[in-house]
Amino acid sequence: MKWVPWAVLLLAACATTQSTGEFEPVEVSPIVSEPAPAHVSEAPQETDAERPEVPSRADVARVLTAVAEQVAHCGAGVERTIQARFRFDASGHVRAVEIPDVPPDVRACMEPVAESARLPPFRRPEFTVSFPFRLH
Repeated sequence: MKWVPWAVLLLAACATTQSTGEFEPVEVSPIVSEPAPAHVSEAPQETDAERPEVPSRADVARVLTAVAEQVAHCGAGVERTIQARFRFDASGHVRAVEIPDVPPDVRACMEPVAESARLPPFRRPEFTVSFPFRLH
């Protein structure tokens, strides 16, 4: 076990006695910590050559269908189909999502979920796709 100087708690803790109302010192133990283990990669990193040029149709459908299931209730009781347009970066993160012609409350319900979509990484710098969402 090693002492980590920044982790040593240097408090002067005191407690009152019930009879006199005076303070008496209380023993404080230092916090001891083991050194952090070296970073270990959980999975081998994929090289660009191993990544597809763009995400597969199956990956896009799987990810955006999951989003569709989560936003289906955003229609606030009005059934409608919304054609949303997603722009993903090469890491698979959403960089922009366009949800046209919807009231602000519907957009506020849909956007956080739509922006959380993640595709597997791919080689192209960007990938854009439109996807219909059925709301009710």
